[in-house]
Amino acid sequence: MTDYYFGNYTCRAINIFGRGETSILLTGTPEPPVVSPELSESWDGVYSLVWSCVSYSPVIKYRLKYQRSQTDEEDVEPPTEIIILSSETSTNDVYRMRHLLENLVSGGIYDGTVEAYNMYGWSLHSQSFQFTAKSVSPAKDDPVQVSTNPKTQSMIATSSALQLCRSILHIIGMFLVTRLL
Repeated sequence: MTDYYFGNYTCRAINIFGRGETSILLTGTPEPPVVSPELSESWDGVYSLVWSCVSYSPVIKYRLKYQRSQTDEEDVEPPTEIIILSSETSTNDVYRMRHLLENLVSGGIYDGTVEAYNMYGWSLHSQSFQFTAKSVSPAKDDPVQVSTNPKTQSMIATSSALQLCRSILHIIGMFLVTRLL
């Protein structure tokens, strides 16, 4: 698909049960990254963050923002922002990344987001996620602790929504391809 087909597409339907209309904006920017807490791990003030991103054009870089969660008695710290060059190739337009966050406060709880960039621009940021920098080395048989925080739980719903969007984009893409033939 080329950028010729980018734009806003609207589907309108009318039948005996009523009317409906929905629109989708087709762009070349990456989809928001999805953090995988079940693949991430922490040890000795280090956190290994894992995420994936769907992009039909190669991802060039990522922007990771994180900061220590604030309590009432602490001063607000500005977020840390890191630009990470993409070193991964895609499998079926899915890019996967792992990045080590070091020098974290052991036992500290952090909030973060990730964005992806390709030749068409920046994605929307990921769902906000939360992680804890553990102070001990992980045992091989220990399961990775996944937060029950509502922010983290919403990533499951986001993943389902992304699958729906991918299906819709696939259908639009197939329609456009058949129109060209």
